[in-house]
Amino acid sequence: MYKRFRTKSARIELSNRHLIHHRRQGFIWAEKLIEGDEILVISSKYGNQTAYEEILEIDEIEKDGLIAPLTEQGTILVNNVYTSCYALVRSHLIGHVALTPYRWYHRLFGHKSNVNITPILNYASVLLNVVKNLPIIKDFVF
Repeated sequence: MYKRFRTKSARIELSNRHLIHHRRQGFIWAEKLIEGDEILVISSKYGNQTAYEEILEIDEIEKDGLIAPLTEQGTILVNNVYTSCYALVRSHLIGHVALTPYRWYHRLFGHKSNVNITPILNYASVLLNVVKNLPIIKDFVF
């Protein structure tokens, strides 16, 4: 299940546990947003500057697949909405710190042009499985 959010000038579809930038709480899981909350968008009204816009409508939709590209900053604009590259973890900062070794490796050694997304998935899967088995950390991360 995914959530579709619509503001005055933007629309985005996210998994429930994907992080999105909320005006007062910073990055939070999409499932926690309600109509009337404000999210950060690129708005042509303000000369392509970021601005907070009110969520006018939220729909639940069913979709297959998931994509969360990794960027150096850990953030990405999707349909003019400012979101995190991270999902499943409670904190954008935790996700960003956890994937720092992968970003550094990529920066130092590059990648082959024909490489697919499997290496990042393997790295993230190992991290998730380790953290899920550590009770104290598990409650802090998820």
